[in-house]
Amino acid sequence: MVKARNLRSGKMAAMGGVLLLLAGCGGGGALPQMTAPCPRVAILADAADLTRFRAGGGRDLTAMELNASVAGFQARCDYAPGGAGLDVTLTPAFTAERGPAATGRAAEIPYMVAVAEGENRILARQAYAMRVEFPANVSRIQSRGRR
Repeated sequence: MVKARNLRSGKMAAMGGVLLLLAGCGGGGALPQMTAPCPRVAILADAADLTRFRAGGGRDLTAMELNASVAGFQARCDYAPGGAGLDVTLTPAFTAERGPAATGRAAEIPYMVAVAEGENRILARQAYAMRVEFPANVSRIQSRGRR
C-alpha cells in the first residue's frame, strides 16, 4: 500500500526497478464532503519490467534470478483531513517468475511511486519494495500488495 500524501515529506529513497506515476495530486482550499476523484495513474512502460541476473553469471536464462513486471494496480482516493488535498492509496500487483539461478524462495521487487505535474515535472517520489514468496514447486506467481 502506498499513500501519495506521505511522499511530500521526508527523504526520498533511490529509484527502484518499476515506476508508477500519479498526475495532478494536491489541491488547496476547502474540499466538499463527497467522493474524491482519483488523479490519472499511469505505469511507465519503460520501467514496468525488471529482470535480475546472478552476479557474474552473464545475461542468459540460466543466470536469471527473477523476472517481474507490473500487472496492474488498484487506486482509492479520499479527501485529506483539513482540506490538505487528496489521499491516494495505491495497491500495485506484480507478476513474478523465479529464475533457474534463484537461491531462495523469496524475492524483493523494487518499485517507485512518483507524483507528477504535467508530462515531465516530478514533484515527489518514493521507492518501495514488494516481497514475494514462491511456494515449493511454483516458479511463477501473481502478487498484490497489502492494503
